[in-house]
Amino acid sequence: MKELINNFFGDFYNFLQSVTNWYIANLAILEIISVIVSLLLIYGIIYCIIRSNFFVIQTEKWIDLLNIKNLSRRRSLKAWKQILKRLHSKDQLQWKLAIMEADKILDEILKMAGYKGEIMDDRLKSLTAAQLSNLEDIKNAHRVRRQISQNPDFQITQNEAAAVIKVYNQAFAELHLIE
Repeated sequence: MKELINNFFGDFYNFLQSVTNWYIANLAILEIISVIVSLLLIYGIIYCIIRSNFFVIQTEKWIDLLNIKNLSRRRSLKAWKQILKRLHSKDQLQWKLAIMEADKILDEILKMAGYKGEIMDDRLKSLTAAQLSNLEDIKNAHRVRRQISQNPDFQITQNEAAAVIKVYNQAFAELHLIE
């Protein structure tokens, strides 16, 4: 039994010695492979951070934390530019998305302003024409948005979409979100 154990440990020691010798002989190749894999992983991390707008989000958080003014206005302008970009597209789906995004922004603004209601229709009912001069146009624009979301086959021309966006444009200008 003693001889069996000695043989086992002897064989195990020889195996470790051969692995160590192979590792030492191929160390340069392993180092090169490790550097390449590390560079690829670093590149992937940087790519993901850039694509996720991590730094933009963190900067906005710090600006907001430091209470620097006009942050919400900058966000609104950025969103408004995206809406206009969608409106100038050749794709009807993009026009519909532009209307839905504009409606969503107005809904969020009304929520932040403290207007009560489960849905935007309720919040619009609590507004008056003195608070928003184109209130009836906004209600009509919201009806168009509702038709878009409820009926996927709803058709709209670019001119009709532009007219709806113009209504939201006037409302956002009155609320001093855009110029």
